[in-house]
Amino acid sequence: MTTRGTILTACLIPALGLIACQQKPQPTGTTSPPTQATVAVATPPAAPPAATTPTAPAGDSDPAPAGPPAAPKPPAGVPEGVAIDRPGLPGGKMMLGAAANPVDPRAQPAPGPGAGVVPIPSEGGWFTLVGQVVFAGDKVPEKKKLNVDKDQDHCLSQGDLFAETWVVNPENKGIANCVVFLRPEKAKPFNVHDSLKLPAAKHVVLDQPTCYFSPRILVMRADQELLVKNPAPVAHNVVLTSFNNNHNVQMPPNSERSFKVLPENNAINVTCGAHPWMKGSLWVFEHPYFAITDADGRFKIPLVPGGQHNLMIWHEEVGWVLGRQGKDFPISAGDASGVTDLGTFPVKPG
Repeated sequence: MTTRGTILTACLIPALGLIACQQKPQPTGTTSPPTQATVAVATPPAAPPAATTPTAPAGDSDPAPAGPPAAPKPPAGVPEGVAIDRPGLPGGKMMLGAAANPVDPRAQPAPGPGAGVVPIPSEGGWFTLVGQVVFAGDKVPEKKKLNVDKDQDHCLSQGDLFAETWVVNPENKGIANCVVFLRPEKAKPFNVHDSLKLPAAKHVVLDQPTCYFSPRILVMRADQELLVKNPAPVAHNVVLTSFNNNHNVQMPPNSERSFKVLPENNAINVTCGAHPWMKGSLWVFEHPYFAITDADGRFKIPLVPGGQHNLMIWHEEVGWVLGRQGKDFPISAGDASGVTDLGTFPVKPG
C-alpha cells in the first residue's frame, strides 16, 4: 500500500464511525422495524402481528398506526367507561378509558326473541287445567222445598230446606257441584307430581248440621279417610251404597266416625236412613287429578302431567255430561304460565 492509500484509510474509518454514531435510536414500545439506510424506500415494512395492530375501520381517513393505539383519554368532565359519539366508527360509538377493552360476546349473549318470558312447559312438564260448566237451558231451575216431616224442631231450626240438585248461578249460568276428573288409561297409572303423591289432609269431612249433608257432593282420594260428623241433638245413620262400598254407619247425637272408603268408577250414593230427604254423592279416586265446580261453574286441576288425557264430567241429575267415553284432548299451554283452558261445557237438563 502506498503512503497516499494509508492516509486515506486512516481518515475514512473515523468518518464512518462518526456517521454510525449519529443514527437515532429506535423508540421503545413499537413493533415497526428500525430504519435501514441500505433498504430501498419503495419496499414496505413487514406487517406486524394482527393481535397488536388493529385494522382501521372502513371509511376512516386516518392512517393505520404503526403500533397498538393507546386507550383514548376522555374529554374533561367525562368519566372513564362512558360511550360517546364518534362518527366513522361502527355503531358511531367508542368507549373511553378502562372500558375501551372489547368484551367477548360469548360471555354475555344477547337476549333472543321472548327474553324474560317464562318458558311454557314441554309435554313432559306439568300443567294446570281450567274450564267452566254452564247451564244450557233457557230458564235457570228453581229450587224446590223439601218435605221435612220428622224432627222438624231441629231440622227446620235454620229455615226451610231445599233440593239442590241444580245449583246454577243466574248471572253466568255456571253450575256448581259438577265432578270433573281425568280418567287414566287401563292398567296405566298417572305420573303424579311429587307434591301430590300424598294427600294434603288425612280426613275429608261430611257434616250434618241441620238434617242435610254438607257438602252434598263430596270428592276424596282413596288414601284418605271419610270423617262423618253429627253435631245435631238427633240421631242419624249414614248409608253408603255402591258396587265396592256398602256401609250403614250409626251416628248418635253429637258424635263422629271415620272410616276408609274404596275407590269407585262411579258415584257412591249417600243417604240417611232416619231422614229420607237427605241425599248426596261421594266420589273416591286413586289419583289427585279431580275437582268439583264452584259457584260459577269453574274448575281447576293443577300439576297435570303433559300428554294425551281423557276428561270426564258428571252431574248428579244428567250423569255423564260428555258421555261415558268422555273427551280426549292433548295438553297444550295457552300462555306462559302453563295453563290449559279447556273452555266451556254446556249441560242441558234431562
